[in-house]
Amino acid sequence: MSTCPFCKRLVSHFKANSHVIPEWMYKGSGTYDEKGRVIRYDLQNEKRHLAQQGYKGSFICDGCEEKTAELDSYASLIFKDKNFCAPGVNKEKRILDENTTTIAHVWSGFNFRKIQRFIYSICLRQHFYNLSKKIEGLIITKHLFPLFELYYSDQIDDNSYPIFIFYLDKHEIYKCVIPPHIDKISGHHVIIFIACGFKFLIKTSSHQNSFDYDMKDIRLQYPGAIYIPQINFEESGTVKKTFLKTKQIAHQIRGSSI
Repeated sequence: MSTCPFCKRLVSHFKANSHVIPEWMYKGSGTYDEKGRVIRYDLQNEKRHLAQQGYKGSFICDGCEEKTAELDSYASLIFKDKNFCAPGVNKEKRILDENTTTIAHVWSGFNFRKIQRFIYSICLRQHFYNLSKKIEGLIITKHLFPLFELYYSDQIDDNSYPIFIFYLDKHEIYKCVIPPHIDKISGHHVIIFIACGFKFLIKTSSHQNSFDYDMKDIRLQYPGAIYIPQINFEESGTVKKTFLKTKQIAHQIRGSSI
C-alpha cells in the first residue's frame, strides 16, 4: 500500500501515465511532431527532452486523477482556443496605448475556483512528480499545506497565492511547453510554466512588498475575472522583462474595473 500525496489515503497503486500538464495543452501549443512526440524544456538544468504525448508519471491515485481530469476538462474550454468563449464567458481585447500597441485581454464570467484549482493542481502535480523521481520538489512545506488547503476547501481567496497569466504572441515560444519551475521576482519565489500560448505565474511567498502592489490589479480574481497582459516574444524570455512589462500594463489599467 502507498499513500497518495494528494488525498493522503492508502491506495493499492498509483495511476499509471498521469500527465502533469494535460495533453490538450500540448496539442494546443502545436508541439507534437509526426510521431506524437514533444520537446520538453527543462530550464533549471538547461536541457531538452523528447517525450511521447507529453511527459507522464505514476504519482497520484486514480480518484485524484479523476478529479484533476475534471479540472483539466473545464480549463480546456477557457484556454484551448483563445478565441472561443464558453457559455457565460466573455473575452475582450483592449488596446491600452495605441502608440505602443500595449494590449490586455480582459476575461470574465468563468468559474474562478475551477481555474484556480486547475492551475494549483498543475503546480502540485509537478511537485509530486519531482518527488517521485527523487528530484527536489517545487513547494516548501511552509507553503505546501496552505496551498493544499486552498486547493481542497471552499474558501475564496485570490490573494494569498495569487495567479497571473500572460498572453504570448505567436512565435516559436508559442509552441513551447515549459513545465512548472521556480524563479524569483523582487525577492518573491514564484512558480512559472508555459503552455498553450500562455505563461502562468503563481506567487509562493508570504512576505509583502512592492510585488503585491504592482501586480494586484491583474491577478486572477473572484468571482471569475482577469486582465491578461499580452507579452511579445522578446519580453517573455526572462522573468525580469515580463515583470517590467506587466508593471507598465498594470499602471495603465489601475483604477478601472473588469
